[in-house]
Amino acid sequence: MSGVLFKRFRVTAKTRESKFITSFSLAPESGEIIDEFKSGQYITLRLPDQTIRTYTISSSTKNRMDYRISVKREAAPDESLPPGKASNYLHDKITIGEIIDVLSPKGDFYLDEQSTRPVLLMSGGVGITPMISMLHALESSNRPVYFIHACKNSEEHAFINEVSEIQENNNNIRSVFFYRNEPTLINKSYQHRQGSIDRQFLEELGIPSESDCYLCGPKKFMESVYDALISHGISKDTVYYEFFSGGTTLGQPAEIRLEATKKSDTQIELAKTGKTLNWGDFSGSLLEFMNLNDVATSSSCRLGVCGTCECRVVSGDVTYFTEPLDPPSEGHALLCISKPLKGKLVLDL
Repeated sequence: MSGVLFKRFRVTAKTRESKFITSFSLAPESGEIIDEFKSGQYITLRLPDQTIRTYTISSSTKNRMDYRISVKREAAPDESLPPGKASNYLHDKITIGEIIDVLSPKGDFYLDEQSTRPVLLMSGGVGITPMISMLHALESSNRPVYFIHACKNSEEHAFINEVSEIQENNNNIRSVFFYRNEPTLINKSYQHRQGSIDRQFLEELGIPSESDCYLCGPKKFMESVYDALISHGISKDTVYYEFFSGGTTLGQPAEIRLEATKKSDTQIELAKTGKTLNWGDFSGSLLEFMNLNDVATSSSCRLGVCGTCECRVVSGDVTYFTEPLDPPSEGHALLCISKPLKGKLVLDL
């Protein structure tokens, strides 16, 4: 990414938020104020080992001194794969005072602060990071705010004190926390529950059907919550979401998910397995297509910034929806912002 303007930032704080999540505060080395951002946006980091990753800003937009990112330590998915390179580097190697290169905030997933509708912030696991920033933006709001977070147990629950403090100072804010593997009693403020977020819970909580809903979390969590919201009467036009990995579009019709079964003039061949998929009329990216067809691919930013989804093209050609900030290596393609040209595309997957 030699052609992209990174700025030097210094790590000014490193705070453990839960068993697996640690926050890092990053301030400009120059002493200048940070660039403005919207709650929900991300910054791109280039670590000292030249690894590039994107992380959502978890701090308040009112803070112009530094960005806070909150990173989950990613374990190896299975014995055949290594643990998350960047997240483990940050957790184990990065110390206060170290310099990290940072790109200005970007992203299309952010809170609409001009809306007057009730707000529902729903997250699972590390998906809480954009929601914390959004909650800060709403801490003085007159809008009804519902902050709902699900995680495995109390050890993995990040920002509980931060959320509780904001809630205590605004009677319009209500929070509910779901623990999957830890029995808890519902207290008088209705704050803790065990189980899943479903339509019955939304009805019990009295979520208005005209709410603006923001979702972030693991794929299965997002799909389940999305279905619950739609069945509750929430319009899909007021449901906004972001996948950190392993997801594409919520509410996708079955006929679109099964494009691989349709005849097509454009085919994708996976060199390592020999499997051939028919592109059909699919209009998304190669990365989305692979995810929909359960093909394992690496990804992070999904915007052509980090380079995580770069894949070798054995034969065939791709075209880009938007030009990459930094072109991939020759003979490679960024799957998250590209699609195949007509004919057969063979990928090293």
